[in-house]
Amino acid sequence: MYFSDYLIAALILLGAFIMLLSAGNTKKIFDTLPNSELRGNWKKLRLLMFIFLAGYLAAATVVTLGQTELLAILSGLIFFMGSLLVFLVVRTGLDSFRKLKELNQNVDDTELKNKELEKFAYITSHDL
Repeated sequence: MYFSDYLIAALILLGAFIMLLSAGNTKKIFDTLPNSELRGNWKKLRLLMFIFLAGYLAAATVVTLGQTELLAILSGLIFFMGSLLVFLVVRTGLDSFRKLKELNQNVDDTELKNKELEKFAYITSHDL
């Protein structure tokens, strides 16, 4: 193996480590979400991260074995999966923000109605 092969394998393994850290942080995100629908989206995203992680490990193995033709095919697959991962991250994040915004609006509406009821109760009790 050439020095460049070791460097490539090391960079791929570093990417795999970062993906593993990301999957761990994704679990923390979906554990804090109040909505099971949102949690489900983040769980799917985490599963895709583990699939992507397997691709990284396969690429590192292919590099160390010197299989350049297989590496080219695997690289194309990893690039495709990377774009899919980014798409799903953006979509899941957008869905999460929309749902959280909706929940916050519901809380604001409830607080406004509670204030109106308190005012009504005060006026009614004062009139009695």
